[in-house]
Amino acid sequence: MKDGSLAIAPVSVITGKRFIEAYHYAVISPPITKLCLGLFHKDKLVGVALWGYDCDSEGKAAVNNIVLKAFKEAVTSGKVKSLKVVFVVNTNRTYKPDAYKDMVSERKGAAYHGRKYAIQNIQAGNSVCLYHVGVGVIGIGKAKTGFHTKDIGSDAKAEYYVPIDFEYLVDINQDNWTEAAIQAWEINARFGTGYHFRQTVFQLPFEFAQFIKDRFQEKGVMRPRL
Repeated sequence: MKDGSLAIAPVSVITGKRFIEAYHYAVISPPITKLCLGLFHKDKLVGVALWGYDCDSEGKAAVNNIVLKAFKEAVTSGKVKSLKVVFVVNTNRTYKPDAYKDMVSERKGAAYHGRKYAIQNIQAGNSVCLYHVGVGVIGIGKAKTGFHTKDIGSDAKAEYYVPIDFEYLVDINQDNWTEAAIQAWEINARFGTGYHFRQTVFQLPFEFAQFIKDRFQEKGVMRPRL
């Protein structure tokens, strides 16, 4: 691609098999397929690579190391721009029940005190979701910059946060706003995965972003007003 906007990202085996069924002459994928990478151009899936292996845990680790090395070589060679993921930021409902209100009103994803360093890996342009425990994903957009710091009372730099340009954001001022969220089980069911959504910050395969956006559209969630 002349514009150099290629990116690699893990995708679910289900997505990889569907892509092959649609575009490849060999429509049946090996039943031992365990890992799939997607090649994206301008956020569109344009190719997949599948790995299948039937081995013990030591052999599986060896295969994963080979794939990780291929990731790094593709990115550092300049042929592929980046490894694309979706960052999920937990709204910290368990320890700061009202923190989600600040994140929504201030259009940011944040972490606090000892957990704050989890925000540091998010960079400008990364896709970011807000997840509210017990409710679901309540917003998705892109980080506008890298992380910033903020004092909390006398605790200097106790908050790390990234400003987010939300493409979809649930209106938490509506009476039934929780019904507009995308629940974790919906996401896992769609891709045949078992992600736990209670971590401070974690990563999902990039392909999950489009599913979340599509579900928000179906639920009538829109871009927030400025």
